[in-house]
Amino acid sequence: GVRYVGPANCRQDYFCAGEMLKLPFGNAPFLCYESANVTEVTEGTVLAQVYEPWFDRTYARYCSHRNTPYRAEAAAHPAVVRKGKVIYMAHPLFRLYAEHGAQLFREAFIKALSLIFEPKYRVSLYSAGRTRLTHQPEHSRYVFHAAYASPVQRGRISVLEDMPALANIAVDVALAETVKAVTLVPSGEAIGFVLENGRLRFTIPVVQCHQAVEIRV
Repeated sequence: GVRYVGPANCRQDYFCAGEMLKLPFGNAPFLCYESANVTEVTEGTVLAQVYEPWFDRTYARYCSHRNTPYRAEAAAHPAVVRKGKVIYMAHPLFRLYAEHGAQLFREAFIKALSLIFEPKYRVSLYSAGRTRLTHQPEHSRYVFHAAYASPVQRGRISVLEDMPALANIAVDVALAETVKAVTLVPSGEAIGFVLENGRLRFTIPVVQCHQAVEIRV
């Protein structure tokens, strides 16, 4: 839905989500430490706009903040465009999140993905949590894994020092099969579940480091 025009006009710019990409902390322009590529919309729906700064902050053109304020009008090139099942995002969003901790782009990516893709399951774990759903048809079951630890960054390594116990972790899985039992592994404790309209819902009592759940079908 876009045509590439060229590299960014400035070193930093601003990202402003539209109503279809509404973010939890509002839709004002947010600073991006790296700018978006310049593109032209050919066909598609613009989901977010780029706002450019008045000028790049340099010794010659100084601004007291790390960034220069944005212009009142949106730039001609978009930040996010959707065409059917494809969404184009013009900023290097994964690098911005990994290197600068720009949570905006994690939220923007998740929101954009939700417009075109329905996940197999949802879990109420915090952001550092890790999950996996494995299908084992030869054993007539699924196995759901939930893991959580609080990482501490030591250079390039994430060290897992604290492993708090998290209570009442809700799980919601799209499942067409009839479920016979939901059991904690390895304790063998059966837990309650609800199967309704092709969705399986259950609650894991406690996750401390790791908890596996067998879903017998």
